[in-house]
Amino acid sequence: MLEFPARYYDGVTSREHHVTVSVSTTTLTVSGTDVQRTDALETVIVSPRLANTPRPILFADGAKCESEDQAALAQLADALGQSRG
Repeated sequence: MLEFPARYYDGVTSREHHVTVSVSTTTLTVSGTDVQRTDALETVIVSPRLANTPRPILFADGAKCESEDQAALAQLADALGQSRG
């Protein structure tokens, strides 16, 4: 299982939530004090890397997570077949 820290935004408010993202073979789970969601891996999009800026994970409902753990995000993008470059 892959786990890394991130910041979660629900797509409705500008409030930032500090969360842990956990990835299994079929799901991505976001867990924090005020946040708990699990999505099928095929429904999330990992944005391409842009230098060392925080990289977003986009959800179908407009929510997103941002993380600076480039190695974990590259591993997730590879697993999803979303690697570029």
